[in-house]
Amino acid sequence: MDERELLKQDAVGASCMALMEGTAVRVTDNKRVSASYVTRQQGPFYCSECYSNVIIRKCKEKRDHFAHQARQSPILRNSESALHIKCKDDILACLNAAFPEGKWEKERAVEANKEKGLAKVVPDISGRISEKAVVIEVQKSVISIDKIIHRTKEYTKRKAHILWIIPLRDELGNDPFRPRLYEKFLHQMYFDRVYYWIDGCQSTLIPVHFSPAYRWIEGRDWYDSDGDQQSGGGYWKRYRTVREPCFGSKVDICRDIICEMVEEWKPKNELLTVPSRRIARDSRAPWWNDTTKVPKGPTSDEAEDTYFDFDDYKVANSRNSSLSV
Repeated sequence: MDERELLKQDAVGASCMALMEGTAVRVTDNKRVSASYVTRQQGPFYCSECYSNVIIRKCKEKRDHFAHQARQSPILRNSESALHIKCKDDILACLNAAFPEGKWEKERAVEANKEKGLAKVVPDISGRISEKAVVIEVQKSVISIDKIIHRTKEYTKRKAHILWIIPLRDELGNDPFRPRLYEKFLHQMYFDRVYYWIDGCQSTLIPVHFSPAYRWIEGRDWYDSDGDQQSGGGYWKRYRTVREPCFGSKVDICRDIICEMVEEWKPKNELLTVPSRRIARDSRAPWWNDTTKVPKGPTSDEAEDTYFDFDDYKVANSRNSSLSV
């Protein structure tokens, strides 16, 4: 993969294109530096736009550059299909035991009906809870937002309530992380929470809210081109794409799930609409208070909080992205 593609891939994955010019900020003195003139030993470094950690890559045949470095949720790898199957089997067994009249099945194909405008769907798990149709999608790998929207609309047309679950190979942990695009969308779709599953949970899910996370910007003084002294830093700055996981009480699909119809919702930036939908979700009130996450001490002025600042939905779904190096 050439340099352009590497930088483009990193920018799309991080929802931030600030590193495309080959510069980042040094943590120790809050000074912008070029990848061509600093070494790894002079780090650590962070991105001037999203404030997440970056690493420097020294290349023999390519231009030295920085790359975003932020941990992500430990979703399943392709080699871990057995755990994906176990997740579905465990949930299916619990649902059959709790709702024996629910006619629960795994990967039941529902054929298309052109006259009614219905496409073929094959939910991972489907059945009924209290006479209400429920489908469960166990999403082990990265999926496009277009596919999530398409499946959600198809199930809603069939009056089925959808529950999206993300199985993990390990616990998510408490450290800040960068949610992937589809995790951000599901977070909006389910009223600011995402449902994770790990081995041993059976039919129990771990709801997680993505709270804001902050980086301390070191203060520094310098002289500008006119010889005037300037100063900057010395405050907390909120990450743009990194979040702190805030865990809620565990949710048992067999006891704690409600089914409802939810109206269309459009975020303030109007980049992406969450369609009207039938969903299966927990009924608990928000357990988080994001205002308490603000660290003590000075904080910088914050831009409007949004998960789609960089228009990452359009970039990720575009076959001919115009990102340039």
